[in-house]
Amino acid sequence: MQSDSGSWYVDHGTWYYFDKWMAELTQHQLPQDYEEHVHYPQLCGRFRYCHALLDRYNDSDTIKLCNTLNENLFEETSEFAPWEHEVSERFKVNRNSEIFNYIESMRRDEGYKNINKFLIVVKFGVFGINYNSDDSEMDDEEIRFVPASKSSIQVLEKVSDLDPEFECAICLGEEKKEAKRMPCGHTFHDQCIEQWLNQSHLCPLSLLIAILLNMQRDSGSWYAHHGTWYYFHKWMVELTQDQLPQDYEEQVHDPRLCGRLRYCHALLDCSNESDTIKLCNMLNENLFEESSEFAPWEHEVSEQFKVNRNREIFNYIESMRRDERYKNINKFLIVVKFGVFGINYNSYFNYNSDDSENDEEEIRFVPASKSSIQVLEKVSDLGPEFECAICLGEEKKEAKRMPCGHTFHDQCIEQWLNQSHLCPLCRHTMPHDS
Repeated sequence: MQSDSGSWYVDHGTWYYFDKWMAELTQHQLPQDYEEHVHYPQLCGRFRYCHALLDRYNDSDTIKLCNTLNENLFEETSEFAPWEHEVSERFKVNRNSEIFNYIESMRRDEGYKNINKFLIVVKFGVFGINYNSDDSEMDDEEIRFVPASKSSIQVLEKVSDLDPEFECAICLGEEKKEAKRMPCGHTFHDQCIEQWLNQSHLCPLSLLIAILLNMQRDSGSWYAHHGTWYYFHKWMVELTQDQLPQDYEEQVHDPRLCGRLRYCHALLDCSNESDTIKLCNMLNENLFEESSEFAPWEHEVSEQFKVNRNREIFNYIESMRRDERYKNINKFLIVVKFGVFGINYNSYFNYNSDDSENDEEEIRFVPASKSSIQVLEKVSDLGPEFECAICLGEEKKEAKRMPCGHTFHDQCIEQWLNQSHLCPLCRHTMPHDS
């Protein structure tokens, strides 16, 4: 059962979030639909969770099931207030098709032929800019009318192997035409993102990323290790200038996490048979070690993590060397983005000082409810680059996916949730009894 880990879409200043997953139904009745209100420094809105029953051997009407879910998600009901921002009709139609195809694929999947009843869960959110936030100095003028530099637009990474489920989050179109990927990892139609960046220097989706610290699957990975969170991402673009960009850092202060992101650069000259091992070691040293240019990391980086990332960079560079699609490109700019984060206790809970009795004890020792752990989605088709962000192991054993989309080894996430109701990566809140 595969989840798309959630997707963000932007439409005329409104942000939509959509995710879907299934779990075997082990209880007698469906969970109630519910909402959660979300207030980030720059965005505010609601998530709505809707549920449905798929009985594989009762030949449930898939179209009827989809229409019911769509109605509960998008329309005003006696249970929920209408959305504060209008949801476009095209978005509703696309999501209806997505749910339909997902359910039909489950019906035909022989891997689950012994499971009769599935719980379908669909999570949808609508968000607008939070102009009232004291922390948010971004207004519509800044978001829309400060263009990106022409050189930064020119070096955007071209993407030719679009995922079959690709949908441009700007135009909401699914056409497999030319596309480009932003440094944050988000991919859009070529013309769409160029038009956007000629008006705004901010990725239409990464407005959210700085807040959510919950990257999509193709835009970097998060790892948790003894209360410290690591972020890691890598990409390449053709080098069109005479010299490498300087390495640099940016400070990140999220409502829940604070730390730094470091960007390091290297040159891959395919015609010169550059020493890949030497290149990897240099990048690893610049990323992880103390230097005259950057202060040491506030939280220790584990040796196993460094070794794993070194191997990941090596494999990535070697695959680029062998890729026939880039045989006419001699020089690549390699960019590696790495961050270390700790819990931001000063603002994590967003309570007044009189109410704030919460500390690490509460974060770690309020377990998730047993029923919420039992219905976690099982994952059998782990990607070749899978790495459990709790134990940092790469073994392809049994795994489970959280509602937020993050996947961990089965035993790792169950042990974690028996102590904490929060996802170790994005702090998604699981149901709990206390």
